[in-house]
Amino acid sequence: MTDVATAVQELVQAGLAPLLYYASSPTVVAGNVISAVMGPGQTSAGSPAAGLTVPVNSQVVVTVSTGVGGVVGSATVPNVVGLTAQAATTALAQAFVSCDKFLWAVSASVAQGVVVSQSVAGGTQVAPGAIVQLTLSAGAARVARTVTVPNVTT
Repeated sequence: MTDVATAVQELVQAGLAPLLYYASSPTVVAGNVISAVMGPGQTSAGSPAAGLTVPVNSQVVVTVSTGVGGVVGSATVPNVVGLTAQAATTALAQAFVSCDKFLWAVSASVAQGVVVSQSVAGGTQVAPGAIVQLTLSAGAARVARTVTVPNVTT
């Protein structure tokens, strides 16, 4: 099984937006991926994601095991402004917080793929699995393209 940090890293490197959900599992070790399917609003929604060719920034719903007992309590949202998309989503995942999608903003002063803002401020206490939207710099111009979803469940 793939750990959540590796899964997030692979998906972000591929140009995708991982949306993390957490679920208890008696068979999958806590912190490992249970499943990865295409997100809502896509022609292949709910289908296993691995191998599909989809538009950049497509959502991949990743279900992460919390072990048998599950996550309880609260999570603290990390401040990810100024980090790359990969580093930001990894930091969010490690804090049991999810990024449901990336928004893009054209910026001549911030490098492409760097977080320029987040919808929930760093340091805020939230329920585990809470969703934070990240706005990334598209650089001076953004070109649409497609990517292939990597297999993050094995």
